[in-house]
This record gives sequence, C-alpha cells and structure tokens, in this order.
Amino acid sequence: KEIQVIYQGLHGLETTEAMKEYVQKKVEELSKHSQKISDVTFSFSCRDTDKPSERMKVRVRLNLMGRYFSNFNAKAKAADMYAAIDTVVAILERKLRRRKRILSVFRKKKEI
Repeated sequence: KEIQVIYQGLHGLETTEAMKEYVQKKVEELSKHSQKISDVTFSFSCRDTDKPSERMKVRVRLNLMGRYFSNFNAKAKAADMYAAIDTVVAILERKLRRRKRILSVFRKKKEI
C-alpha cells in the first residue's frame, strides 16, 4: 500500500525535490515499524531567531489505520533542515515502537 506524503512549506519556504526525496526515504524507514501508516504530513518552516541552531523547524503528523494510538505528532528544530528531518523521524520511530509494545500488552490482557 502506498503511503500518502504531504509536504507543506510554511512562511514562504518552498520544498525542493531533494527534500522530498529525502523525506520519502525516511518514510519508507518508518513503514518498517508499522504497515498501517495511511498518511504523513511534513510541515517545514524557517525563522529568523537569536539561536541559529533552531532556525529550521519540521513538524510531522502521522496517521495510522487502527483504533488505538492512531495519530502521532512530532516536531524538531535544528540549524540544518535535513538534521531536523532526521530528528523528527527518530522521534516517530520511538513512538511507533512504543505503540507496538503497548498493543502487545493489551492483547495479552485480553487473552487472560
């Protein structure tokens, strides 16, 4: 099943083909943790701040097909957009692994 990936450039920021390809590769990595991913929305923004390490910001909303724990949000800031993407994908991977662990506990309780 194809995962729908939505790209949003906020505050006039345009998403480049290189960014889209990089994000697509990362979404494929996320699909290893869950086959039920229906869509992922990436929002990119760039702001002028006093801290250069927080210039680039990425927000992600991931939706799963399922009844429990089906929506995940994550955000990350970094000096480089690709570093922010890596960080936010790592956060989502942790959340998906945790969801899988929790659901296995639910299943075991229902069997008893």
